Amino acid sequence: MPIHRHDVEICGPVVAGRGGVVVSMSDGAGGRTMASDRGVAASLELAELDPGWIESCDVLHVSGYCLLHEPMTGAAIEAARLVRPGRVSVDLASARDIEILGAGRFAARLRALGPDLVFATEDERAAVPDFDAAWVIKLGARGARFPEGFYAAPAVAAVDTTGAGDALAAGYLVGGPELAIETAARSVTLIGAMP
Repeated sequence: MPIHRHDVEICGPVVAGRGGVVVSMSDGAGGRTMASDRGVAASLELAELDPGWIESCDVLHVSGYCLLHEPMTGAAIEAARLVRPGRVSVDLASARDIEILGAGRFAARLRALGPDLVFATEDERAAVPDFDAAWVIKLGARGARFPEGFYAAPAVAAVDTTGAGDALAAGYLVGGPELAIETAARSVTLIGAMP
């Protein structure tokens, strides 16, 4: 069932069950920690994918959390197959979760997904050292390393870093490194992930 807002179309199956919840706690110094319950999102199955949702997209951006648990891993890999020859990107999302799953197992799933571009923190990059792709390395307040080179972050008064990595990825996918840095810097100046 598609939902349109701000020229974005969100598609997916409508299923019974609870929605996802993320609780983000800020430490007051710009850092944060999160507790997540993915609800029914974690049960997305291959059979629930509608190729029409994916085949015409320019970029399929996948959360690394999708590669941590079945059945959503299989659904993400199939979605990536359907978007070809479009572009596939992934944000690795959590070095700790990669460690818990096992780096080898996660890397195998990453290879099956076949992203052209990977977003990661330095710790996440270190968790899958042998994966070959174009990388965007998120360096927090220092900026980021893009395939185009290093871009420093502007000095801002960070209030809440929730969503900064997602803002960086969205900015990059839409407009490249400059927009990525600007979007991420703007996102940390407000409380909440959706400034």
